[in-house]
Amino acid sequence: MNRILIAEDDASIANLIRTVLVDAGYRCTWASDGNQAADLLEKESFDLALLD
Repeated sequence: MNRILIAEDDASIANLIRTVLVDAGYRCTWASDGNQAADLLEKESFDLALLD
């Protein structure tokens, strides 16, 4: 299963993107800002990053 990082500051948009991707079979992690996304990228491995 592919892992996707969603970097989006609007929680409602991030939730919508996450819901669609999880329903399609992807594992998603949400970062609410660029600093949090950068920290996650240093600690974890992702197949794709969607950036706002």
